[in-house]
Amino acid sequence: MADIDLLQIAKSLQVKTIGGIAQEKGQHWPPPPTISLRSSLVCQQNAPWINYEQTHSIVASSICTPASVADLVAVIRWAEVNQKRVHAFGSKWSFSDCAMTPDVMLDTGQLNNELNTVQSAFNGSQPSHVYHVQAGISIHQLYKNLDGLGLALETMGGASGQTLGGAISTGTHGGDLFTAPLADSVLAIHLVGAGGSQYWIEPTAAITDKSLLHQNVVPDIALENIIYDDDWFNAVLVSVGCMGIIYAVVLRVRSQYTLIETTSATTWQDFKQTEAQQLNDRTFRFLQVVVNPYTANTGTNFALVTTRREGDIAGLPNVTSPSDRVIHALLQLAGDLLTANPIDAVKVAAETFEQLLQSGNINDIFNSAGKVLVQLINNILSDAPELRAVVENDYSNFMAALWAPGTIGDVSYKVMDATRYRPAFGPIDVDSPNIDPTGGYSFEVSLPAQLTGGTPPIPYYVGFVDDLIKMVNNATGTFLLGYVAIRFMGQSRAFLGMQQWAQTCSVEVSALPGVNAELELLTNILDQIYYYPIDMLPLPHWGQFLDLNRQGYGNRYPYYNKWQQIYANLSNNFTVRTFENDLSNRWQLTFPPLFMNVDVQLLGRSGHQLTIQLAVTDTATGNPVDGAAVIIYDEDFQPPVQKSSGTTGTNGIVQLSYIECLDPETHTPVECSGRVRKERYQDVYFFTPK
Repeated sequence: MADIDLLQIAKSLQVKTIGGIAQEKGQHWPPPPTISLRSSLVCQQNAPWINYEQTHSIVASSICTPASVADLVAVIRWAEVNQKRVHAFGSKWSFSDCAMTPDVMLDTGQLNNELNTVQSAFNGSQPSHVYHVQAGISIHQLYKNLDGLGLALETMGGASGQTLGGAISTGTHGGDLFTAPLADSVLAIHLVGAGGSQYWIEPTAAITDKSLLHQNVVPDIALENIIYDDDWFNAVLVSVGCMGIIYAVVLRVRSQYTLIETTSATTWQDFKQTEAQQLNDRTFRFLQVVVNPYTANTGTNFALVTTRREGDIAGLPNVTSPSDRVIHALLQLAGDLLTANPIDAVKVAAETFEQLLQSGNINDIFNSAGKVLVQLINNILSDAPELRAVVENDYSNFMAALWAPGTIGDVSYKVMDATRYRPAFGPIDVDSPNIDPTGGYSFEVSLPAQLTGGTPPIPYYVGFVDDLIKMVNNATGTFLLGYVAIRFMGQSRAFLGMQQWAQTCSVEVSALPGVNAELELLTNILDQIYYYPIDMLPLPHWGQFLDLNRQGYGNRYPYYNKWQQIYANLSNNFTVRTFENDLSNRWQLTFPPLFMNVDVQLLGRSGHQLTIQLAVTDTATGNPVDGAAVIIYDEDFQPPVQKSSGTTGTNGIVQLSYIECLDPETHTPVECSGRVRKERYQDVYFFTPK
């Protein structure tokens, strides 16, 4: 790539003031020396990219692989001069598009080294054990490095394929009842921001001395960019890549420890009777409830409750792969379906599935079982829906095979890292970690664990799960080929961390893709979070599906305004847009939010046809909003049926005619639903006149 020189750019664009073009490009004047992309920096042009779960793909103009902080600085400056956005990615682990941009993507995989230079700058207030490391390291390699030093992570999620930077930036968590998520183990952040400027950011109660840090650890960071401030730290901690590229972090870690895990079979209904006591039981550090969403004839839902505590594991069985149990459970499903004497389409699919499982070839099973199972389920849905009951009855057997009741004990990371040490198929602890080639769907929402509502009052998370169960059972045209997992954790200090409550509950729904109408079901469930009271809005996980239909915004978070104040400081008051992407735009993270007012009037009725007029104005200025897209739809159908659509003119007005909506049971006229959408404005939802 060619050298970059702001003076040459200014001349080529015939700009009279070089300072003006520098400001436009987000650069400082006078300029730094001419920038060349380092010869060690490898960049692929027009490079295809797809995440592991195969939910997002893109062709980026460049994918670069920096190997040093100097590489990060150089590529960010090069991208800005060429008017390109920049976003980092790690292991491509996210289901969402949080790590994507069509411009310059940075693969942080080579930034995976232990640093441990911060020790020379401590001010005496640091904890007993800290670890200074580049943020591109995988969680797996991180805990292995720590284990070699007799150390361990305080907490982690249930997988280890993510990079440290990615896990921190998206608020990834586990299920440790009273412990904040992994991001809250961070003590300091080395950030490379717009213009290639470097920052060292710690909370107000810092662990380093600024002069020693500048002298011994980060001499390339200007003293004014060494920041000890809670708001800065809390904003950058979970920022989905919008503040810049996290080059390195300092982690608070602890001495290695062992965990005892106990799983018990119960029902969701029984768990609800004791949930308050279990959430406050400090003899355990971890609580997870996995629920079979399909209700049995008894009116109950099978569930597995898993707890963990630290302790002596002598005499306990260690973590093992459940592969044999899982294959046996799936063989039982195939056998039960064949015993039911199905029609040929289902019989052939069930026999194919059975033969695959009996082959004993783990690689073939791993690569094909998901797709064959999806085809089997689709054949049942389309040709033999009466066999749904067989699948529903065997669902609990599969759950118990994957996460067997009983007690085990092992070193901390082997218990916490379920995907690596307990894969459904194949050997444990392999690189790269087992990722189902079928792909996957997943969303997760966080709710307060202790807040209640309704009459009689119940915890909001319990109500959400109850509603989810009803929706799954009512969706007879599809099948949820996955799981529902409920976990609990402590509060995060991060402004955009999903864990905003003293004790937070997360509800995760994950499934294999490809089942008929399954994505529509997941979309309808996720939509429910946008109907909750304003004082406890559920928060979707940044790294999973978060806006399949209804759009959420940053102001769901109570500290959104503070987060934007720090973003404004790092982006020259929102004018430097280096790290924005589609997700940050949709969620109104990287620009100040705009709002619309919508006035709806009924103009006339002719039989079952109604004509309405909408006037859309900017809330702040009162000016008409031109080009706002308006749709009218009937929500009583799944998916909703569009009735009419149009776009506002320069006067902010649009007229729409449509056939009235009817109650599906009484066939009486009811309100239709509507949505107004305009780029950079928040969506407005409304009801039409009857």
